Amino acid sequence: DVRVLMLSTRIVSVVRQLLQMYRVRLCKAGYGPYEGGNTPSSGLVGAYLLVQLCKSVTAYGFGFPGEAQGKLTTGYHYYRMWGARS
Repeated sequence: DVRVLMLSTRIVSVVRQLLQMYRVRLCKAGYGPYEGGNTPSSGLVGAYLLVQLCKSVTAYGFGFPGEAQGKLTTGYHYYRMWGARS
């Protein structure tokens, strides 16, 4: 069986508001200003949706070794690194 869910724009709006609140908190903690876009990534929207729908969610692969210690020296774009086509 396959269950298909249609993604409401309301969910994206909620995630956008959460993202903006998170950025404000980061700036207040001295980690700003954040200059990224205001549209949440599909991964963030998906993670939020899973947290709402599932009893338990385990996320892995978000972040890089050394990032928490401030040792990340290169920017990351999935379309520019790790074997991505030019």
